[in-house]
Amino acid sequence: MTREMIVNRQSRKVPIESDDGFHPLSALRTEVENVFGRLAEGFRNLRGEKRQPCADASESGNSYVISIELPGMDVGDIDLKVEGDVLMVSGEKRDEREETDRNYYLVERSYGAFRRAFRLPEDVDRDRIAAEFSKGVLEINMPRAAGAEKDVRRIEITPR
Repeated sequence: MTREMIVNRQSRKVPIESDDGFHPLSALRTEVENVFGRLAEGFRNLRGEKRQPCADASESGNSYVISIELPGMDVGDIDLKVEGDVLMVSGEKRDEREETDRNYYLVERSYGAFRRAFRLPEDVDRDRIAAEFSKGVLEINMPRAAGAEKDVRRIEITPR
């Protein structure tokens, strides 16, 4: 049996992994990586690098739809506009807690301003873009312009 070994401080050979392929310190390594990951996320938040809201973009036969998660926000906190060929969604989620007698051990919810930009497809009818906000989800419906068929042309490939 030829397994790799490491030498510890007492000059004893210790197997790098056990018979089942699991390193005895792998759980500790995973936990340390998680701690440093959470610490780095905290520093990003301190510097103002907030997470952007999650979005889904889909297409159906006659329109495009973008759904954006904005939990805890009201319609008045959201600004939606088209600038050229870019759809801009911005807003601010405010922290309305005024607790002075509470010490937090974990804060994962983010607050502050956000801004998302989406490049519009060429065939969107910009005058008919509509949006609805319900249960913390902003759904933006972007109909395709009338007669705007996708121009698909098959290109023949010739062998050499």
